[in-house]
Amino acid sequence: MKIITIATQKGGAGKTTLATNLAVASAMANKITLLIDADAGQKTALEWFQKREDQNNPLVMEASDQNMLFKLLKLAEEKGVDRVFIDTQGADTPLVNDAISRSDFCLIPCGSGGFDVPAQRTTASVIRRLGKNGAFIITKAQARGQEAKETRIILSGLGFGSPEQQTTNLKVYKDAAICSLSVLEYDPKSKAAEEIKVLFKWLEKKIAINPLLIDLEKGVSENG
Repeated sequence: MKIITIATQKGGAGKTTLATNLAVASAMANKITLLIDADAGQKTALEWFQKREDQNNPLVMEASDQNMLFKLLKLAEEKGVDRVFIDTQGADTPLVNDAISRSDFCLIPCGSGGFDVPAQRTTASVIRRLGKNGAFIITKAQARGQEAKETRIILSGLGFGSPEQQTTNLKVYKDAAICSLSVLEYDPKSKAAEEIKVLFKWLEKKIAINPLLIDLEKGVSENG
């Protein structure tokens, strides 16, 4: 079982959009998938799920505190779940930190606007302090312009390298969410659907890498 936590202290960065779309992508890849809504203040992912016709895979459940998160993750492992995505609150809370500490990989969504970047420093610092691997994902990027490029340069200095993936500010993401669907279901041939496919494939490669091997490779590189 692999646990992916989507975390950032900046509200409106697209955490739930990433979480729901990646969870559906995982289910479509024939993986038993659980999405945990750990954003007690919003419960957007849970509401999205409750309106869906197909509530089998991915399954969405709520974790309002650390104890519930522990129980859900334990149950998921016992039931043979392959992928767990945790959608967190846009704040620095014990529950968010616990979700990060239990993850195999963290996704940090960051909008391409100038006000989005400063809030990422604290999130990145928490993930590094807890010794977890992660990556920034630029979200809501404009189809034209230099904002995403400038954001990528700034984020590259926060400890997780230059962002390799991004999503575009496309109306289809909102349209799909309104219908309690992912873009893969709503419009499979859309640019947004292609972005999610690419992002999921990239994520699968990331979580397949053994963190210990990464540390060993770094050590060899630094000493060699």
